[in-house]
Amino acid sequence: MTTATPTPANVPSRARKAAPAAPKTAPKPAARKPATVAPKPAANAPKAAPKPAAPAAPAAPAAPKETGARALLGKNVRGAATVLPKWIAREFPEMAEIATDEKNAKVIMIAIRVFRYYRASAIFALESGKPVPANTAGSGYKSWATREIPPVMAGYARFLAETYPELGIRMDRKVPGRVEPKMERLIAISHCAYPEFQKSDVNRARNGRPARAK
Repeated sequence: MTTATPTPANVPSRARKAAPAAPKTAPKPAARKPATVAPKPAANAPKAAPKPAAPAAPAAPAAPKETGARALLGKNVRGAATVLPKWIAREFPEMAEIATDEKNAKVIMIAIRVFRYYRASAIFALESGKPVPANTAGSGYKSWATREIPPVMAGYARFLAETYPELGIRMDRKVPGRVEPKMERLIAISHCAYPEFQKSDVNRARNGRPARAK
């Protein structure tokens, strides 16, 4: 008797469960697109002309530089002018308030430094020809506390007022062509008493020198 070869249909159920599952087919990787490479220019190819630069904006015109007497206006108060107001206040107590007012510090600094420019001015030519009033207040620098201001010094105050309007030097409302009396006297003292100030203990201390023996 011949035995038939078993087929899946008649394979026992246990055998069918133990049979390995057919391997799954792995998905094929997506094909990569080739990178686009720019073609290299030929060695003898002409180079592209550079793009013209945008025109630069015109620079703002620089402010004209002050010269002569006006050059001092932009400078800070320094040197002897930093202590001269205190010396004036000490030597001329009646001038203490106006001398130590901060807004007058630059007036004092300029008054001691620009007289040479004043000598070349039309105001000096006019005032220097006028008679000088007699000094009845005595000699010495302290006479400037009360003596009549001579025309040359009155003209100097006017010269500063006209040359430096930014300083706010006010003119006298009662006397045409004259600066207010208190400011006029401060300018005269700043210039005329300056040589005495240079010898003072205040100035010596500013320069680190001991006071002179009395």
